[in-house]
Order: sequence, then structure tokens, then C-alpha cells
Amino acid sequence: MTATEDHLFFPCGARVPYGAPDVVLVSRKTGDLLWRFNVPKFTVNITPCMLDGSVVFNDEAGGMYRLSLQDGSVIWYTAPFFGPGGATLGGVACSRDGKVFNGFATADMKSGGLSAFDVQTGQRLWTKWVTAPVHNAPAIGRIHSHDREAVIFAMGLPTGHPLGPAVWTNGTVYAVDAQTGDFIWTFEPPAWYGASCAGSTLEQICMPDLFSGATVSKDGTVYINWSAGGITYALRDLNKDGRCELHDSEEVSGFDLGSGATGPPALAEQMLVVNTCHGPRAFSA
Repeated sequence: MTATEDHLFFPCGARVPYGAPDVVLVSRKTGDLLWRFNVPKFTVNITPCMLDGSVVFNDEAGGMYRLSLQDGSVIWYTAPFFGPGGATLGGVACSRDGKVFNGFATADMKSGGLSAFDVQTGQRLWTKWVTAPVHNAPAIGRIHSHDREAVIFAMGLPTGHPLGPAVWTNGTVYAVDAQTGDFIWTFEPPAWYGASCAGSTLEQICMPDLFSGATVSKDGTVYINWSAGGITYALRDLNKDGRCELHDSEEVSGFDLGSGATGPPALAEQMLVVNTCHGPRAFSA
């Protein structure tokens, strides 16, 4: 659910095995349903942007929508460009200068990337391809040691069911320039070996995205959950060499929570909260 001063926006209905066929807008003051919009390709893990009297979001197939908050009418729709059978399982993020960012995965799950769109027209501005699917929602912010706005996203196949075969799982976090898509830095956590993510059992199955969405603090530190290993990381490229070095405690610190987490870490004054499959965990400064 996404809230503004006047509205609540959220997915509605259910479909098997996952996703929601509709989105709705509700008055925050009265609880009245203002409109309901059917999304033919449905939504999953929806994280929209609400701005300038509109809402921007994606469907599961990679289509991008901008709807009017007044009546739910379509301002623009942009069809997916990366071929049939691909997927967009994360949400969108919007920048202050009028861009919308969205990650995607191709049908064979062997590649993916991040695209930037013009929020006024829906036109695709650029795409940054990577060598594995992108499933998490992007995040935007000014990152530590680099005086420019960056988009944070991550690639890699999620872990599976506890009864599945044990395999090695790798992933990479990227920070790219919000204007151009150029790489700023990368981070690779230790590979994880197992059938499922940390803490996932038959009694309590946990099947999150490989990485959560990221959160960027006011000092530019990037917080993100590596769900395979159950670790929350804090990342900063202090020496500007294009890598957040795992073994440099000034650039990378982490805490092993023993459980995956799809939702991004949340920040409050002197506090970090992570909602894992085993429940919320809070850290104080």
C-alpha cells in the first residue's frame, strides 16, 4: 500500500499462483473507493510512484502505466521492449527530474537490466543490461563519496524451495548514474550454497527475491538485504574505485539475520529496521 495525504493506492484481488489483477485508489479521509483499474498482465510486488496528480507503476510483464488520480484514466502506457515471456517483479522509482526507473528479466532468466523512462511521455530513455535477471525494486539517492544521484539495483536468480537441489547462488548490487546509466560501483556478497535462502525450512518456507530493494540514507550509505545469505549490508565506495570491497570494513559492514527479506530496510532517527521472514529486526545507532 502507498499513501499520500489524500489517497491510498494498492493492488486488489488475487490470482493463482501470485499477483493481483486490479489496482484501486481509496480516499484516505472517508475510505470510499474512488476507482478501480484492471491490469491485464497483473501486478506483483508493486511499488508505485505517486506524483503530480498521477500514479506510475509496472505490470508483471514489464508494461509501464501512468494513471490519473482523478479518475483512473490512462495518461500513457509503454509496452515491454525486452520480448515476450519476460518479467518485472520489482516496482518503480521516480527521480526529482522526471525519470522513472524499472528493472526487468528476460524470458530465459539469463539476463536483465534497468531502464529509465520519461515520466511525462513514457518514452524509454536508456537501458543498462546485465548478465542475470533483475527482480528487486530500484532505489534512488545521492550516494556516499560520489556527488551525483544514483540508482541502486541488483541482479541474480532467487534461491528456491527447501526440498530443491542445493546450488551455488551469486548476485551483484549496482549503483548507476541516474542521468546516463553508467556504472558507479558494484558489490558482490559471498556466494551462498543451499537449496533455499537462509532460514527457510519446510515449517516456515521463505522464498524472497535474491536482494531486497535498497534504502539510501541521508549520508549516502546504501542498505540492502542479501536474502540468500540472510545478511543486511551497509555499502559505501569510499575510495571511489568502483567497488564496495567486501573485506574493507570502512566500505562494507553487515549483520547476519539468518533470514531472507524482500522488503527494503527502513530508516528512522538513529534506527534501522529490517522485516525478515522470521519477523522484524531493529538496530539502534
